[in-house]
Amino acid sequence: MNYPPESLEWRPAIPVGRRRKVGDGMRIYVISRSLGGIVRCMVKHVNGGNPTMPPPYRLPHANLHSPTGFECGYGGSGPADLAASILADFLGVKSRTVAAAYHGKPRRRPPLALKVLLLHEHFKADVIAGLLIGPGGSFEIAGDEIAKWLAEHPHESEKAASA
Repeated sequence: MNYPPESLEWRPAIPVGRRRKVGDGMRIYVISRSLGGIVRCMVKHVNGGNPTMPPPYRLPHANLHSPTGFECGYGGSGPADLAASILADFLGVKSRTVAAAYHGKPRRRPPLALKVLLLHEHFKADVIAGLLIGPGGSFEIAGDEIAKWLAEHPHESEKAASA
């Protein structure tokens, strides 16, 4: 998958009462770099005017490798944490659960946290490392793009599911 994609479309909201499933495309991850160089990620819900959808929120940091936070545009620890945090949010796993599983805290690791741990380096290499965002710039990744990436990586997903 080449990034940035030519177009990222807005998707309609999920009907009220329907539970979110992977690939619903209802979330947009907005990665931005401040004028001071700090990378942040906001999660927007495409609500189509639906007032019951949650407001945008700042993506929690799954602190696996980088003590200083998110980064993008290269293959280091900040981009790895951004990749893990995006995948955790998309799959419905808390960032702190993923971080605890990475650091070996719980004896029994949740399967989706393991999936995030096994996939985040591949996601970093394929998507996050290629995002060159200058000061004041931003980039959006739609939930559908993440679902497509996950579907294109069945080998890694199978490893994660069997772990």
